[in-house]
Amino acid sequence: MSHTLIGTFIGLILGLVWAFASFGSMVLVGLLTLIGALIGKFVNFDDLRQQIINFLSN
Repeated sequence: MSHTLIGTFIGLILGLVWAFASFGSMVLVGLLTLIGALIGKFVNFDDLRQQIINFLSN
Protein backbone atom coordinates (compact mmCIF):
# COMPACT_ATOMS: atom_id res chain seq x y z
CA MET A 1 0.00 0.00 0.00
CA SER A 2 1.45 3.35 -0.98
CA HIS A 3 2.04 6.20 1.44
CA THR A 4 -0.43 8.36 -0.51
CA LEU A 5 -3.20 5.81 -0.09
CA ILE A 6 -2.49 5.40 3.62
CA GLY A 7 -2.53 9.18 4.07
CA THR A 8 -5.82 9.38 2.19
CA PHE A 9 -7.42 6.81 4.50
CA ILE A 10 -6.14 8.60 7.59
CA GLY A 11 -7.51 11.90 6.28
CA LEU A 12 -10.85 10.27 5.51
CA ILE A 13 -11.12 8.79 9.01
CA LEU A 14 -10.18 12.09 10.67
CA GLY A 15 -12.68 13.96 8.51
CA LEU A 16 -15.47 11.55 9.42
CA VAL A 17 -14.64 11.81 13.12
CA TRP A 18 -14.71 15.61 12.88
CA ALA A 19 -18.01 15.59 10.97
CA PHE A 20 -19.79 13.26 13.39
CA ALA A 21 -18.12 14.17 16.67
CA SER A 22 -16.09 17.26 17.55
CA PHE A 23 -12.76 18.89 16.87
CA GLY A 24 -11.38 17.46 20.13
CA SER A 25 -12.31 13.95 19.05
CA MET A 26 -10.56 14.49 15.71
CA VAL A 27 -7.40 15.64 17.48
CA LEU A 28 -7.53 12.61 19.79
CA VAL A 29 -7.94 10.21 16.84
CA GLY A 30 -5.06 11.94 15.05
CA LEU A 31 -2.83 11.66 18.12
CA LEU A 32 -3.63 7.97 18.56
CA THR A 33 -2.99 7.39 14.85
CA LEU A 34 0.42 9.01 15.21
CA ILE A 35 1.23 6.89 18.27
CA GLY A 36 0.16 3.75 16.39
CA ALA A 37 2.32 4.70 13.42
CA LEU A 38 5.35 5.20 15.66
CA ILE A 39 4.76 1.86 17.38
CA GLY A 40 4.46 0.18 14.00
CA LYS A 41 7.71 1.77 12.86
CA PHE A 42 9.79 0.59 15.81
CA VAL A 43 8.24 -2.75 16.81
CA ASN A 44 9.35 -5.89 15.00
CA PHE A 45 6.02 -7.60 14.41
CA ASP A 46 7.58 -10.78 13.00
CA ASP A 47 9.21 -11.57 16.35
CA LEU A 48 6.06 -10.60 18.22
CA ARG A 49 3.91 -12.80 15.99
CA GLN A 50 6.26 -15.74 16.52
CA GLN A 51 6.19 -15.27 20.29
CA ILE A 52 2.40 -15.23 20.28
CA ILE A 53 2.28 -18.41 18.18
CA ASN A 54 4.73 -20.13 20.54
CA PHE A 55 2.72 -19.02 23.58
CA LEU A 56 -0.59 -20.22 22.16
CA SER A 57 0.80 -23.56 20.98
CA ASN A 58 1.99 -24.54 24.50
